[in-house]
Amino acid sequence: MALRCGICDPLQWDIGGLIEIGFALRRSCFLWRICECASIAKPRGDCTGKIVAMAFGIGRGISTPLLALNFSMYVITASIAGWALNKNIDSSAGAGGYVGNAATFYFLPMVLIASVVGLASTLAGIHHLRVWRTESLAAAASAALIAWTLTLLAFGVACKEIHIGGSRSRKLKVVEAFIIVLALFELLYLLSLHAGVLGSDFGPSYRNTSSSGGANMGLAQGEKHHHGTPAAAAV
Repeated sequence: MALRCGICDPLQWDIGGLIEIGFALRRSCFLWRICECASIAKPRGDCTGKIVAMAFGIGRGISTPLLALNFSMYVITASIAGWALNKNIDSSAGAGGYVGNAATFYFLPMVLIASVVGLASTLAGIHHLRVWRTESLAAAASAALIAWTLTLLAFGVACKEIHIGGSRSRKLKVVEAFIIVLALFELLYLLSLHAGVLGSDFGPSYRNTSSSGGANMGLAQGEKHHHGTPAAAAV
C-alpha cells in the first residue's frame, strides 16, 4: 500500500497544513523578489546580505535618523563641555567652584574635540545623503571614522571619571552618558554608510573591474563616472 503525503493529497489537507503552505509560498516569493531573478533562481546564500539589509532598513533609511541624532547629541555635549571647561578655568583663577573630579581636567578637552569633529562628520554625511555618490561616500566615511575613534577616546576617559566618582554635577553626568551612547551610535552610522557592499540598492559602493594593467577600483554598476570629493578632503 503506497504512502500518501498530507501535502500532496488534497484530501488530507487541514487548516494547519494550509497555513504552513501559505507561509512557505510567502517566503519563496520574498526571496525571489529580493534576488530579482528573471529566469534562474539564485541560491538562498546569495540573498542573505540583502535580506539582512532589508530587514534592518540599511541605507538612507537608517543613516538619516542616525545622522540627525548624532548631530543633536554632539551639539549638546559640546555646549555642556564648553560651559564646564569655562567654569573650571574661572575656578583656577579664584572665581567659582571646580566642576568634576581629577579626570575632568582630561575629559572635557577630549569631549570638545570629539564633538567638533563629530559635527564636521555630520556635515559631510548630510552632503553624502544629498548627493548619494561614491565620491561623497569616501569623504563621509573617512570623517565618520575619525569622529568615532575620537569619541572612543572620550568614552574611555568618561568611564574613568565615572569610576573615580566624587561630586559631579548633573550636566557633567549628562555629557558622560551622551559620550557613551555616541560611541555606539557613531559606529552604527559608520556601518550604515558602507551598506553599499551588500548591493547597489542600499547605497553607493566600489567594485573591482579588470583591465590590462590589473584590477582597478571602479564605480558600482549603473553609476556614471564623476570626479568628486576625495577621501582626503574630509580630514
